[in-house]
Amino acid sequence: MVHGKRQLFWIAQIILLIICGIVLFKNPGQAADQGTSPKESSATTVATSQEDPWWEVKDDVLTLYPHQINLPVIQGRGDWPWESQRATIKEVVIKPGVQVLGSAFGMFEGLTQVQKFTGLTNLDTSQVTDMHTMFADCPQLMELDVSRLTTDQVQSFSGMFRQDQSLTKLDLTNFQTGKATSLRSMFSGCRQLQQLVGQHFDTRQVTDMGYLFANCEKLTSIALSHWQTPAVVNFGDMFSNCQAVQKLDVQHFDLQQATSVLEMFAGCQNLLQLDLWSWQMPRVQKTTRMLEKTPKLWKLSLGPQTNIGQANLPAAPGQGTPFPEDNDYLSQTTNWQALGAGSDYHPQGAKLSAAQIMQNYQGQTPPPNTETYVWEPAAAETFYLQTVPLNLTFGHFIVGQKCLLLTPDDQKIIVIDQRAQRAGKKWRVEVVATPFQTDKQQLVGQALQYQGQSLAQAVTIFQATSRADKESYSWQKAPSQGIVFNSAAIKNASPGEYHSTVTYTLMNSLN
Repeated sequence: MVHGKRQLFWIAQIILLIICGIVLFKNPGQAADQGTSPKESSATTVATSQEDPWWEVKDDVLTLYPHQINLPVIQGRGDWPWESQRATIKEVVIKPGVQVLGSAFGMFEGLTQVQKFTGLTNLDTSQVTDMHTMFADCPQLMELDVSRLTTDQVQSFSGMFRQDQSLTKLDLTNFQTGKATSLRSMFSGCRQLQQLVGQHFDTRQVTDMGYLFANCEKLTSIALSHWQTPAVVNFGDMFSNCQAVQKLDVQHFDLQQATSVLEMFAGCQNLLQLDLWSWQMPRVQKTTRMLEKTPKLWKLSLGPQTNIGQANLPAAPGQGTPFPEDNDYLSQTTNWQALGAGSDYHPQGAKLSAAQIMQNYQGQTPPPNTETYVWEPAAAETFYLQTVPLNLTFGHFIVGQKCLLLTPDDQKIIVIDQRAQRAGKKWRVEVVATPFQTDKQQLVGQALQYQGQSLAQAVTIFQATSRADKESYSWQKAPSQGIVFNSAAIKNASPGEYHSTVTYTLMNSLN
């Protein structure tokens, strides 16, 4: 009997162990203390560690609860536990007490529907070393407050905001980048980004700036004056397709270690000037398309060590195109011109094609001189009415009385013709007037006349043929010989003060 009892006892122990094993395997991450666990919800609440569950996705909201996140290996977005639900998340809520250790690589990348981050200031990133693509590919996100993120340990900001196509502003005032080695594609594809606040980055350790601002189509200015680049190897596509930017302060950039400036400024369609005279580029091998599609670049400074041999520098536009920053000057040819001893709009140096300039600056020995080049300028052809009678006052007349009313002063018109090819050009000045009227009544009949012709229709009052040795042409008439008021043309009128608008037009022909 004793032997039988022992058998039953061991059988009971085995059954108990099996039951306990089932419980353990059913909840492998559940701890005894449930004090900080999220509320029970759908099956989307998942424990991912030996501790309490620290995240959940419920009703399209990703919530992070107080936790020290230290995932062992992060090689991209796929290593985060909410990877399978990224496409449904519309909001991220971060509770106080959330800390990330090591890597935030791809943490919120690819949240294609997310529109809001709540409590991002609660996220402790003081121990994060990698923010690679942390917020990348969030195309619906219009606002993102990263001003309180701690970044002083971060080595890679690569693609951090890449393809956040709806962001309009980022405040990076508190970003510390002293340990950063990569800024590659950090803002690439932020097509609506118009304002970057606080760009005083410490870039002394950075080696890769490729695609940094690529396709930031609406960004008008980038503060680069404090950037130091002694370690940068790759500048390729750094500003490519920054369509709105007009000026870039890159004169002080150090390119001693650089090997690529491939398409660095390509597609900067409103870029006006570039000063590269101090650039030394001993290691650069790739300059292809560096200046391609920069149609408004009209001023370019180059130095002895500047290499733009394959940069695709555009030819000057020619065809009378106005200079972008002074419409009094035109590009009449496709040539560029060295300033020499002259100035921007009055250069005195050699006239060269874009191909010749690139050939001269391709890192050959001996190096060329430091020189600034501008589109070959020509003074704009000005042809305009300088002076016309601003007021024609005719005084008073008695209703029903037939008389001519005259202006008290002579009437004078001055035409200025400074066209380069003005000699022999014929032109005329026409005048037309509206009927006289008050606020309540319009006179029947046009009382204004020039030498018997009604100004109800356009009348030529001055014409001439320009000469090469003359720029100013004057027409002056005594009151009786100019525009007069003929009351006889008025069929009915009531007492009052009447006015008319007189229009003078300079016509570039006699017909």
